[in-house]
Amino acid sequence: MSDPGQGGWIQQPDGLHFSGGVDFSNVVRLEQEAKLWLEHQVAEICALDLAKMERCNSAGGVLLLGMFRAAHQKNKKLLVRNPPDNLLSLMRLSSLDHLLTPT
Repeated sequence: MSDPGQGGWIQQPDGLHFSGGVDFSNVVRLEQEAKLWLEHQVAEICALDLAKMERCNSAGGVLLLGMFRAAHQKNKKLLVRNPPDNLLSLMRLSSLDHLLTPT
């Protein structure tokens, strides 16, 4: 979907995988790409894998919140796999870590 060196999504059979970094220079593009992917998913549960997220600032939290909002609007559930430690910490500080816990 985009250049992974700049931070980007890679579509895989098990979900959407992120590679690279996310910051305020690319978060809008990344959110638009992920929402487009989400619109084409037929499954109720859609997975994002962040195992290869190399760097992330608060823009990563913004990206996830946008994705959770979009999934909710489409009556889908978002499963976030392998979030990096700094993103987990950010979500905990914002009292949003419950979003990353599968129900």
